[in-house]
Formats: sequence, structure tokens, C-alpha cells
Amino acid sequence: MRKLYEIEADIEKIIEIGADRYVDGETGEIISKADFDALQMEWSQKVEGVALGYKNECSEADAIKQEIEALTERMNRHKKKAEGYKSFLNMVLAGKKFETAKCIVKPTKSKSVEWNGKTEGLEDYMIPQEPKFDKAQARKDLLAGKEVPNCTLVEKTSVSIK
Repeated sequence: MRKLYEIEADIEKIIEIGADRYVDGETGEIISKADFDALQMEWSQKVEGVALGYKNECSEADAIKQEIEALTERMNRHKKKAEGYKSFLNMVLAGKKFETAKCIVKPTKSKSVEWNGKTEGLEDYMIPQEPKFDKAQARKDLLAGKEVPNCTLVEKTSVSIK
């Protein structure tokens, strides 16, 4: 099967010498109207094939994109459901460990800073930008025993599931 550029090269070297009479510009061979038409038809079919290939690839890409969106939506639903299970276990176990042959659920403690949104007395903890509270620094100071205005250290329990 010939390539498109080969067909184009053959068409380019053909010279029309009269009404429905053609000659090969390189060899001088006379080419019939039917042969010239067949060459142009072959070229048209090749171009059409490339165009249809393009359309097919675009359709395939769109289908894949839609499938990715559907799978992403499913993934997010499963993640949300999993977080619900985790929250439920955290509430039910209330900081106790649970273990079977199939799973281990153990509490992990962490400390986080809860801020009431007021900024008075927090100049050392404000990040120079739009006013933004530096919870990490406030947490360090609270853990070190310092008093941070408008903030308390709250102990939370979460679980890890394996």
C-alpha cells in the first residue's frame, strides 16, 4: 500500500498536454485519463483515511476523558464513604484499640490549635500577608506551656485502618 507522499509525488510529475491527455514529466510516458483519475482517487482515499483517523482519535480521547470524569466521581464517593466509616469507628471506639485477624483499628492522638478568629494579642503569630493565623507556631508555643490569647490546645483522636 502506497503512502500519501508517494501518491502526491506521482501526481506532481504528471503534466496535462491536452484535453484528457497526460504525460509523466520524468519518463515521458503517456498516461490515460482513467489512470490519472485512479491516481487522484487513490490520493482522495488516503486523505479521507487520515481525516477519519483524526476524527476517530478525537472521539477516543473524548470517551477516555468522560470515563476519567466518571471514575473520578466514583473515587470521590468511595473516599467520602470511607471517611464516614472512619469517623464512625472513631466515635464508637472512643480511643480504644480494636484488633481481629482481618483488621487493626488503633487510636492515634494528635494536638491541633483551635482559634476563635480574634487577632488581639496574636501579632507574633500573624503571617505577614493578608491577615492569616499561624496555627503551627501557636501549637508549638501552647505545647511548650506558653499562653496564646484566644487559643486552646484540643486533643483529638483519630484512627488508622490497615
